[in-house]
Amino acid sequence: MVELRCSVSEDILKSNYEINKNRKLPSLSKLKNSPHKLTTEVDICAAGPSIRRFEDRLKSSKNDVFSVKTVNYLTNLGIDPRYAVTIDPKENKGRVQLNKKTNYIVSSQCNPSLFDALEGYKTYIIDAIITKNWYPSDKCVSAGSNSTIHAILLAVWLGYKRLNLYGFDCGYSSDREDYRVNRENVYDDTKDHMLISCPDTGKIYRTTTEYIGMAEEAMKIMQILSRTHNVKFTVYGDTTLSCILKHNLDKQKYEINKDFPVRWLKAA
Repeated sequence: MVELRCSVSEDILKSNYEINKNRKLPSLSKLKNSPHKLTTEVDICAAGPSIRRFEDRLKSSKNDVFSVKTVNYLTNLGIDPRYAVTIDPKENKGRVQLNKKTNYIVSSQCNPSLFDALEGYKTYIIDAIITKNWYPSDKCVSAGSNSTIHAILLAVWLGYKRLNLYGFDCGYSSDREDYRVNRENVYDDTKDHMLISCPDTGKIYRTTTEYIGMAEEAMKIMQILSRTHNVKFTVYGDTTLSCILKHNLDKQKYEINKDFPVRWLKAA
């Protein structure tokens, strides 16, 4: 069993929340009720290296765009993300990605420096569940260990029925220098790397135990949304995630516990 762990301690999460909870920011419901949605389909763009292979498709797409740590990358392609979401609680350290045309959706447990950097930008604050052991209240609006899962749930909550996923690789490229588009091309020696093999082709994918957990989580969420909300997913790229989805998506029926706070999913 793969266990997902938060990147910071619960004490830091609690401290961030106490600092951020009284910020004067608009509620997320105002975003849903505004004329924000221009298309029925949305492109969700994470920062995995495979996204580079689909730049031409993204540039010609007329769909709304949901960024996950790819605002700068997309802006440099001439694409203005309509939304950007982050639940990462680590310190910002000047890496915030800014675009005046983007609606930022940020967890109340994120480092206060992120909110400070976003002052003057369209920002919405959410109480999100990012660790199974502690969350702010029973009014949290989602469940998911990473920003891409939150982007998926948010997109459904906002009314999109067709979701295209780019760059949510849950692994690394076979080329050591082909790293995530929002970081330097430096191999991360701090991760416990592992290899998995495709049952059909024998192709090898390089990943980590953390990424395997993310892929399994995404698989469950996508299966539930497909079955209960008739959401259509397209995952672009030959990646760890697409391999796991292909061979496991329909193997069993996943459910979400009734007492677990997943308000976006229930309201979608």
